[in-house]
Amino acid sequence: MDSVVAASYMDAFGDTLLQPPSTELDPPESLQVLKGPKPSLEWNDMPAELRLMFLENIAQITRAHPPPEKGSLPTVCSEWRDFFEKRNFESVTVKDLDDIVNLNLIVNGRREGLVKRIVLFVVLQPYNCRRCDQAESDDEKEWNNSTFGRTLLLLLEILSTWGLLGEGQKNGGLTLIIGAAPMSDVQHNYTKLGNIECDPAIREAQHEGFKKRTLGSLLDFDTGFGEMIFQGPTNDKNQIKIPQVRAVRRLLMDRRYFRSLSAQALELILRPLPCLAEIKYVYWCGVDREEQSLRDLANLALLKTFPSTVTEILLQEIYDSELHEHSRTVNDEAVAAAAVEATRRHSYFNGSNALDAVHFFKDFYPDLPRQPVLPEPWTTIRFLALTSRGTMKHDVSPLLVAAANAALRMPKLQVMELWISWKLQGTFVFHYAVLENATVIETGAAWPFDLQQEARDAWERVAFANTRHRLSEKTIGSADLTVGNNLTKTIRLLKF
Repeated sequence: MDSVVAASYMDAFGDTLLQPPSTELDPPESLQVLKGPKPSLEWNDMPAELRLMFLENIAQITRAHPPPEKGSLPTVCSEWRDFFEKRNFESVTVKDLDDIVNLNLIVNGRREGLVKRIVLFVVLQPYNCRRCDQAESDDEKEWNNSTFGRTLLLLLEILSTWGLLGEGQKNGGLTLIIGAAPMSDVQHNYTKLGNIECDPAIREAQHEGFKKRTLGSLLDFDTGFGEMIFQGPTNDKNQIKIPQVRAVRRLLMDRRYFRSLSAQALELILRPLPCLAEIKYVYWCGVDREEQSLRDLANLALLKTFPSTVTEILLQEIYDSELHEHSRTVNDEAVAAAAVEATRRHSYFNGSNALDAVHFFKDFYPDLPRQPVLPEPWTTIRFLALTSRGTMKHDVSPLLVAAANAALRMPKLQVMELWISWKLQGTFVFHYAVLENATVIETGAAWPFDLQQEARDAWERVAFANTRHRLSEKTIGSADLTVGNNLTKTIRLLKF
């Protein structure tokens, strides 16, 4: 370039050609990197899935290591409140009057719909080592009955104000679990008696006392204030009105506690539950004939008092090898007769050890004279489980034939289980099941067993009449039925 021209360019632009540009030049589009917003640590900016994972981790950690102020977690925000309150109030345990008053204060309005299960565990009067080998005294019985009755009555009064089933039954109603026992039961273990060196006769007497103390007397529903009534207003100070509780759909009383309920208590508990659908009552066998007869009366009360809304009942009597060395050999026939009538309205019934299948099916044995009128059918029963003490192991076939004859009157039957256990010989099991494409019977025993043709033919008729399937037959291995095995692996309806 000519020096004169160059000089003129320099004069025109001054020193700007020698300086960097005042703004950065954009790189080519292919080299540009898009810059997003900086990540936010705000709770509401997180994806919903991540927030849920975070809350579940907190719940898991606080369950294993509860913080000093676990109740403060729902106060963080509405989302935390909904998450933690749903878990905190799903199952509630109350033990005394103070707990129930607090339940009424804390659980109200929308929180009522969060509660699915209420456990009432009433702590009965404690006892010491001087009385642990003696049956309860009359004063102890009165104290325990009134403590149990007053606590239960207050809970029923609170629950009677809950309107869960009035909201379209969207939460399915409550499960009410009832139990009672003194804390001393776990502190005075009668099995330690075996280590005491004393005269065998004295030891046996003490052992009987330990058993009576541990199982205790049957609990009455008694407040000590007066007569219990259910209907109409009352201004009589000698009458106590039990309110209707529509929120409870399931009632459970199980084997975790040794104390069982009397006929009076069961009647007073069942009558104010008009929306009850399921009952599970598992109780301990009595230690002598007198106590056992009281338990039979309680079973009768349950089977005759339950509301018409109930469709499923588990009524099971259980034993302990130490508590019941001489278990009873005969059941009350009246309990079986009541069960026959009750099950005509049920879809599920399990009466294991509480009644005898021989008595339940007594009108269907093949050697009976033909009846002019057929027994009323069971139009709703789908699941049925029974046991038998009156059947010897070499004489199972007549019971199976009678059960088949009854099953012909059960058009919706899907499962029937009959089982018999002997302390020394083991267990016999019969299982009938209607599957989607087959009807099956399974039999098994702890000893060599062959199903007799008479019983096989009877169940062939049931399969054809009720399902139009041909009957399939299977065998349960004897190893699963020997003494000491867990029968819930084999007997399906015990898992209810």
